[in-house]
Amino acid sequence: MRMNFKNTLINALKVLLPVSIALYIVYVVYQTLSIEERETLSNAFLTADYFWVALSVCCGVLSHISRAYRWKYLQEPLGYSFNLPNAFMAVMVGYFANLALPRIGEFARCGLIAKYENKDVNKLLGTVVAERISDVLMLVAAIGVVLIFEYEVLKNLFDQITVALLGKAQSSLALAGYFICFILLMILLFFLVKKTMPGVYEKGKKLVLGLMEGVQTFITMEKKWPFLFHTLFIWLMYVMMIYICFFSFPELSSLHFMSVVACFVMGSISIVLVQGGIGAYPLAIMQTLLLYGISKPLGLALGWIVWTAQTIMIILFGLVSLILLTLLNKDNRSVTDV
Repeated sequence: MRMNFKNTLINALKVLLPVSIALYIVYVVYQTLSIEERETLSNAFLTADYFWVALSVCCGVLSHISRAYRWKYLQEPLGYSFNLPNAFMAVMVGYFANLALPRIGEFARCGLIAKYENKDVNKLLGTVVAERISDVLMLVAAIGVVLIFEYEVLKNLFDQITVALLGKAQSSLALAGYFICFILLMILLFFLVKKTMPGVYEKGKKLVLGLMEGVQTFITMEKKWPFLFHTLFIWLMYVMMIYICFFSFPELSSLHFMSVVACFVMGSISIVLVQGGIGAYPLAIMQTLLLYGISKPLGLALGWIVWTAQTIMIILFGLVSLILLTLLNKDNRSVTDV
């Protein structure tokens, strides 16, 4: 009973803490706006052309379909058949779950496919890890492009972020020390578990081996070029989701494409730092567009419009997918393989 209460409390804090931080960010940013800027912000929401926002959502849906289909190339080396409808619905449920708890979506996605298609959940998790590796590389590449072409524009912003995150040099050294201590503690814990809890060790070993086999599919898959194509397409759609929304406001439609990429990079980083990007994403877009001479209210409005549209899309598709997955697989039978 006590353990259940503890787990419930921890899970509640995982949700409430990020939401509280996000709401605080929203409050602080709103308080920094003058009365005129608040009126401008309200008018921006009212006058925006939401046709472009709807088109942006379509790009988001296309990216998720492509992500689901890309999963096929990582499952083939495992000898698994592939079902696109199930994969797409599982991906959407995963995104929906991630809005509540960080990274739980990956487990939800793999758990659903393992349940309805009788696949090894550990191997599926390994394929998702391989996916995430490719996504991290794409984000690093996007950051590199921005640093090369927009370095002078973004230099001050990156300096502020670095100071805020790292502080003084002593803080960086302390962080490195904590990291080394953590690694040593994990090594010690590994040997203790192996020696005193052989059952737990064997289960952990099975999990790691399954993950490794899934990750290796990134190397052993035959169709690397189609995988690369879908990876590039997914990330192009991510950028287009923001770029298309620029046309919602006449003042933004004339900005060059690299400013869009800069917004995309800063927005992506904000989503990593704050669960779901709530509050932080609009702030990141606002701060980036300030560097291009766009007013706070307009940048903030764009950020909220992009974030809200994509979040509503994830919630709707996630809920519908969760229902359809259950209905279409009630007998644990797959639909015709793709």
